[in-house]
Amino acid sequence: DEDEDEDEDEDEDDENNNDEAKKKKKKKKRPASDPPSAPYEFLLEEMGPHFTTSIRTLLSTSPMYSSYSLAEAVTDQVSVGTVVAQPVAAAGADKKGGSKKQKYEVDMSEDPNNRGVFSFGTLLNLEDEEVSAPISKILTLLKSSCPPSTLPSFSRHLTSTTGLLLTLGLINVPHSITASLLQALIADVEWARENATGEGGAERDLYKFSHVLVASAVDGEKRSGPNSKAFRKAGRWSVPELRRVEDEFILCSSVTEPFELEVKAKSLVTGEVKTQKYAVGVVEWSKFVAGVEEFASMV
Repeated sequence: DEDEDEDEDEDEDDENNNDEAKKKKKKKKRPASDPPSAPYEFLLEEMGPHFTTSIRTLLSTSPMYSSYSLAEAVTDQVSVGTVVAQPVAAAGADKKGGSKKQKYEVDMSEDPNNRGVFSFGTLLNLEDEEVSAPISKILTLLKSSCPPSTLPSFSRHLTSTTGLLLTLGLINVPHSITASLLQALIADVEWARENATGEGGAERDLYKFSHVLVASAVDGEKRSGPNSKAFRKAGRWSVPELRRVEDEFILCSSVTEPFELEVKAKSLVTGEVKTQKYAVGVVEWSKFVAGVEEFASMV
């Protein structure tokens, strides 16, 4: 009898082991195309010349701003300008001999020249002599495309107290990070108005903006009905689908009648001719700040 009991126990153990084996086999495997998610660390960095190559690459995605000299102007202005960057690690690079089994990581987070750039924001004074060459080309293009009925008002606001807003970046940057970028840009301006030391202090006057010039990329066709909370408040023009959501909260307060234009330019990176539509308007500084804060409150 004892032997029979032992045999029954062994049979039960075998069945349990088989059940466990089946469960393990049924366990879903992660597809090769679905790698484990990795945390990203977004850093708000001060603008600087070491970012020129990355800024130039981002500018090249926008036909209106695809200019080598504009990239240098952006990165040379260190008092006002913020970059969203991430430390770069050469993860998975092969050691000598090419063996895939031997990998190493290099932490380059302390070297600003090796930071990946996701997006940036800056404001360039329209009459700053340091940026006159690229800015004048942009203004000529905007004026030539502005409707005759809007041109007098539009031109009147293109003064030494107006800044051109440049915010470009990868489309997958979280809205919360973009909001922090714009808030940091506003803080830059407020700091520079009081503390910038360039040209014996004369640089401070460059950042006493009363208005902001915005040219936002349009992704979709113009629609007759309002599409967003921001544009519903404006109610003055039919709504284009803007590439950057935050620009809706800014452009809806334009003091000039917004207009659209189409720009063609050859990519500095690929050589391909790109066509892009833009929605253009001028916003008072206080309305610009309010639009950024409203956008930040919603993300």
